[in-house]
Amino acid sequence: MDPELKKLFEENLQVAKENNALLKGMRTRARWSTAITVIFYVVVLIVPLFFIQPFLEQVRGAMGNPGQGSSGGGNIFQQYQDLLK
Repeated sequence: MDPELKKLFEENLQVAKENNALLKGMRTRARWSTAITVIFYVVVLIVPLFFIQPFLEQVRGAMGNPGQGSSGGGNIFQQYQDLLK
């Protein structure tokens, strides 16, 4: 085999190994990025629901049962008046 050709093959192999290492690093970073993004959105979208839940239950209790008709709305008005006192 020609020594010059052999040298070119060895350089090509070295460049391919460097490229493979860079691609592995990129893939690892992409996976971490995806995981962090998912965790971020879970924290931003799901966790606040736990803090809002007591307020939603208060509103639901103030509204009364839907089967009561308009009497549930008076309950909210009464609570608002009590709040202003």
